[in-house]
Amino acid sequence: MDHYGRVERFHPALEIYRCGNCGCLARDMNGIPPDSFYGADYYEGRAEYSYLDERKNISSFEYVWNARLKNIRRFAPSRGRFLDVGCSFGGLVKSAQKWYESYGLDISDYAVQSGNTSWPESSPRLFTGSLVDIPQLGIFEKGTYSVITMIEVAEHLDSPQEHFQAAYELLKPGGLFVIQTANFEGLQASRSGLDYHYFLPGHLVYYRAGALKNLLRETGFSHFRDFFPVDFGVLPKLLKSRGEFTKLGDYLKWLSIIKYHYISKIRWKRKPLTSSYVLYAFKEK
Repeated sequence: MDHYGRVERFHPALEIYRCGNCGCLARDMNGIPPDSFYGADYYEGRAEYSYLDERKNISSFEYVWNARLKNIRRFAPSRGRFLDVGCSFGGLVKSAQKWYESYGLDISDYAVQSGNTSWPESSPRLFTGSLVDIPQLGIFEKGTYSVITMIEVAEHLDSPQEHFQAAYELLKPGGLFVIQTANFEGLQASRSGLDYHYFLPGHLVYYRAGALKNLLRETGFSHFRDFFPVDFGVLPKLLKSRGEFTKLGDYLKWLSIIKYHYISKIRWKRKPLTSSYVLYAFKEK
């Protein structure tokens, strides 16, 4: 690993290294436990590095969750098992229950307990753990899941290959693994360098799309489908953003959302102009 640079806008600064083999970037954690970022302050917006709490506006987030699930159902028939890894408070899990037997995993006890308190059933659907530390329950039997999602989570993993291997083993033959993360092959990331907004304290790995696919191939996934910028259209994004508007002039923000969405589909010298990326990886049938 070669030293790539230092991100100075956080304290302590983030030391970033580049892999000489695949070109992916990774953060040196200097002994910091990866799960140390994800307490109540992170989820409630009080930390230097925080999460956008969807509980404050669930009806707006549902536009995106349902749009994503509509596309997923094109590739994975309904009524199978569905697992959202890094589920936070379980919004996507709850939306998926209309079509799947859905569950969630998250390393944060705070997120899991908070999410389960609002679950409409007596038995919880969210569990504390990760793909390499799966709760010893029958619902996590290998080869039983139709869909596993990892939305803005792969960059948080300290050992991606282990997690990808565990996902592969949980999936049925023909099962679908959905990953959303930044693509550092995109010109948005490469031109921004260390100023790129995706360099954050809890982000440990920064993938190039080609290298991510190679990691998944080594795990056993056989074929892939790319989506730029995401696996659904621009309308759900617009409807979601509307939930944060407080005045009529806020609708002008739709212009930048639309622009970004369609610019993301353009290639320059075979590279996408932006770095937003969703990858569907399929287990061989």
